[in-house]
Amino acid sequence: MPNKFFSNPVLAAPAIQEDKTKAELIAGIESGEIEHLDFQAVVFKTGKNRNFYRLAENEMPTLSDSFQTRPFLRNHDEGDINSRDGTILSSWMQANELHQLIRVTTRRGMLSLIEGQIDRFSIGWFYDKPTCSVCGQDFRTCNHWPGREYPIPDSGGQKAQCEVIFSGLTGKETSAVNVPAVEGTSILASLKTGTIKKEFSTMPEPILTNKPVVADDLPADKVPMQFRENETSLALLRQQCEFVLIAALANSNLPELTIDRLHRQFAGQVFQVATLNAEIEAARTEVASLTAAEIVKGPARISGMASSADQVTAAVDDLLGAPRSAGQESLIAARLSGIRELYLLTTGDFDLHGGYYPDRAQLATTADFTGLVKNALNKVIVRQWEAMGRAGYDWWKDIVKVEHFESLNTITGILTGTVGALSTVAEQGEYTELQIGDSPETADFVKYGNYIPLTLELIDRDETRRLKQYPIELANASIRNISKLIAAIFTSNSAVGPTMADTGALFNAIAVTTAGGHANLLTTALSAAQWDVVAAAMYNQPMLIKQAAGLYGTGSKMAIEPRYCLVPRALRKTAFDAFLNAWDVTDNKHAENLLKGNVVPLVVPEWTDVSDWAAVIDPAIVPGIIIGERFGLMPEIFLANSETNAAVFMNDEHRMKVRHFLAVMVQDFRPLHKSNV
Repeated sequence: MPNKFFSNPVLAAPAIQEDKTKAELIAGIESGEIEHLDFQAVVFKTGKNRNFYRLAENEMPTLSDSFQTRPFLRNHDEGDINSRDGTILSSWMQANELHQLIRVTTRRGMLSLIEGQIDRFSIGWFYDKPTCSVCGQDFRTCNHWPGREYPIPDSGGQKAQCEVIFSGLTGKETSAVNVPAVEGTSILASLKTGTIKKEFSTMPEPILTNKPVVADDLPADKVPMQFRENETSLALLRQQCEFVLIAALANSNLPELTIDRLHRQFAGQVFQVATLNAEIEAARTEVASLTAAEIVKGPARISGMASSADQVTAAVDDLLGAPRSAGQESLIAARLSGIRELYLLTTGDFDLHGGYYPDRAQLATTADFTGLVKNALNKVIVRQWEAMGRAGYDWWKDIVKVEHFESLNTITGILTGTVGALSTVAEQGEYTELQIGDSPETADFVKYGNYIPLTLELIDRDETRRLKQYPIELANASIRNISKLIAAIFTSNSAVGPTMADTGALFNAIAVTTAGGHANLLTTALSAAQWDVVAAAMYNQPMLIKQAAGLYGTGSKMAIEPRYCLVPRALRKTAFDAFLNAWDVTDNKHAENLLKGNVVPLVVPEWTDVSDWAAVIDPAIVPGIIIGERFGLMPEIFLANSETNAAVFMNDEHRMKVRHFLAVMVQDFRPLHKSNV
């Protein structure tokens, strides 16, 4: 099942409005002065498209968020690292458009962007289920086909067009492509590089697709300029397309009935050759699947050939217990005996001098020894991070808001609910500035890290088991560190939390109208009844209306219910009974649990007090705790492996440095409540 939308082209390359000439920009890229280019683009629009595929619109906000930090590729080539040109910095929905801020970091990608080659886009995604819009069943098992019309039961002969609706969506990547399908994408604005700023002009509405377009059916302002000159040139273009159609079908080796169908589909239309070729290839696949049972099978067809570099990568993955890369799952690779064999085969350093000897190296790959090991260890880190999350150490992801920052400057919080109401504007009266409040809370980034030594002694002793343990411990330590930092917010300072900028403890029972008062601390044990008391207190927390610089007054109620209940392991059963069980049966009384599905209990591994608990509002509505990340939530791995490197030369070590930048901040006390029993 396809999982890509090819987006429409821009009809003209973006003009760069800047003092810098194109030659100067290219020179800056070639010299390394320009390190990256950022641009904002519309990469997808919801609604009907000519592929007759839809993405579940209620999932679009979460889908857009999931694209953050995903790769920016060329032509959806997910298996080749050389096809990657950058990273998606942020992604969001604006009306029915998916907008993305993309950073291009490769020399090739930046040159393509400046020269107008990158001007149309396509998204790739993971999905759980494709649903047929006609029958509502899984499309892979139903008898309907996208684009065809089928009778609607009990409708008096009306018909509905079949569409495939994808759900369970997660962003995979965004690509620069040549062949378009979904209308309406373009580069919007803000091409940036260091201190140099250039603006892209607004793109005209695109109209080319990967399906045939009948020019006569298009509005006059949507017909390409080359079609507007006169009817003679349009007729000539149709005639040329007809010649191409006849020749392509004659050489297609398709059955006569299929050729007739394709001729009826394209005859008399203006189309792109790539579109015709795609339809012919799809017809070949269709015919092959229908006649497969009649074919006498001989030797298997050779396909999916892998290079020697792929085999080495797969062998290293197997050696270190890492999951194989996509497309290499079934690859047969020779088994390495240990880390020592890998080192000797890739470096030729049989005398263990710490250098690289190409005349002795037996494995020629594009990655060196440390690079191969680093890539495999990174995969193990990701897998172990996910495993630790399933074990309960990612409990914090539901109660915090993770934000990406472009520098290591001190971060400042932003309050939600600081606007009481819009001001009244008299006829011909002036508008007054809307006072929106920043949180007085700040946080600094903290750098965490160590280095992993791959010593020549470790390699010579072939301590592969020890090396395999490094990424596991690294992932465990990293996710546990985040868990500990978030858990400590609720337990530090004798279980009342850090001191806020208003001089009050995060959790206190003082009225909000008093300086430093937060009214978010109680002392009663957890129960369904007490949860309602806490929920009412949080519901009644006031809006903090911005009045003047640094001053806030209380307004009407926030009127937001808490979503998450935080408990230690000792209260797990109590919380599950209160919030997850469907029925309450006590004293021969039966009552349906109205809290089921509305409150989510989360066990905090670091909490040791057996009776304290807390409530948190969904951070998507009112964020209270912020995790700032600079280079991602998971730690980075860098390598130092040149034979001229000081560590290699002086210490016989290939070093892999591990670095993690994080900033944790409480920016608002109102979505948080604690009960110290």
